Amino acid sequence: MNTNTIINQVFILLLIMATGFYAQKRKYINDRVYKGLSDIMLDVTLPLMIISSFNVKFSKEMFANVGKAFVVSVAAHVFFIAATGLLFFRYSRDKRGVLSFLGIFSSCGFIGFPIMESLYGKTSILYGSIYVLVFNVFLWTYGSYILKTKDSNADPKASFVRAWLNPGLISVAIGIILFYSPYKLPYAVFRAAEIVGSMTTPLSMIIIGSMLAGMNIKDVFSGWDIYYTSLIRLVVLPGIVLLILRLLGFQGILLGSLVIATAAPTAAVTVVLTGRSGGDTVLASRCVFISTILCMFTIPLLGTFL
Repeated sequence: MNTNTIINQVFILLLIMATGFYAQKRKYINDRVYKGLSDIMLDVTLPLMIISSFNVKFSKEMFANVGKAFVVSVAAHVFFIAATGLLFFRYSRDKRGVLSFLGIFSSCGFIGFPIMESLYGKTSILYGSIYVLVFNVFLWTYGSYILKTKDSNADPKASFVRAWLNPGLISVAIGIILFYSPYKLPYAVFRAAEIVGSMTTPLSMIIIGSMLAGMNIKDVFSGWDIYYTSLIRLVVLPGIVLLILRLLGFQGILLGSLVIATAAPTAAVTVVLTGRSGGDTVLASRCVFISTILCMFTIPLLGTFL
């Protein structure tokens, strides 16, 4: 995959994002529409995209790659937890929790999937889905824990349910069953799921564009913390993952899928979870904004090493 192809694909996504920015500025997208679009993407189109990506012919190579993707995903999250603990140790407990969360959890589905599919096709979504499975478990367990403040009203039982019973994980479970089963979806069902699932890419970019349009640009770019965190999220951690996977002999679609999953910007859900936990939502929003913009440069940069 050459650099020009990567830059072109990322630029296409940026142009789609610009339509969301425009729509929000023209008031076509308000808070209610934004929430509705986000819910449709997270609960309908993304799960169907995941399920359709697993509807492929079983092979020993893909079976081995799924296992490798799972091991790498778990190891990557454990490494990110340890690394952010060291890199953010000088901050106060509450701020350290938000910054660590921002560093650990990428927008692997929201932004990662569209880029994976653009560069590598549907097989990459299969491997990326394994990363998302592990991501969700860590997000709703360890992630919820580090975001808690003394004023937090977060419900531990609700976090546990979200960790194991959400559309993302359920769709991965269905996909895995389909992958290992000798039976595949009927053609009409598969095509319907594939068509609706293909809406995920443009829909996610429009949603992110509208989110960026609603922020106060003047205040977004101030402060070293957001740039330090974005550097760790977008370059340092995925760069180390890329180096280690290269040394271990990973290559092709599996390598690209896992690196892009780790190289995606800060997860947009950070803002919602930070607010629910009584944390600094302004800091979280600014970092999501900055890292989303910067990933348009850092992902093509990493892509040159894939």
